[in-house]
Amino acid sequence: MKPRLLIVEDEPHLCELYALEFGEEGYDALCVHTVAAAREALAAGPCAAVILDVQLPGCSGLELLDEIKQKGAAGCPVVLFSAYATHRESRAGQLADAVLTKSGNLTELKDTVKRIISTTAPPAA
Repeated sequence: MKPRLLIVEDEPHLCELYALEFGEEGYDALCVHTVAAAREALAAGPCAAVILDVQLPGCSGLELLDEIKQKGAAGCPVVLFSAYATHRESRAGQLADAVLTKSGNLTELKDTVKRIISTTAPPAA
């Protein structure tokens, strides 16, 4: 079974690009564009990792990050993936398993996801 990867990104073209790239890497990548949809996806079953944008419509990705970490989300690691580097030193940067600035470098994102999945305990079934 392919590892399930949740991509939370409000820009559909970016979300689809990431899903395509991670699909080629052997992941079952699910794209959602809002925090509400991400909550539903997380409730539906465990994810190997979450790639989370910060600027989302209706609710900040930072709020979802807090929820994931407070609930434990079965050991689900989160990559905070934002256009703003300021999150790296913030509380959110401390909560996230990794913080990357969007740069168009998908290799860095893919390598980071692989690394955090390999160093995180598998989600409970």
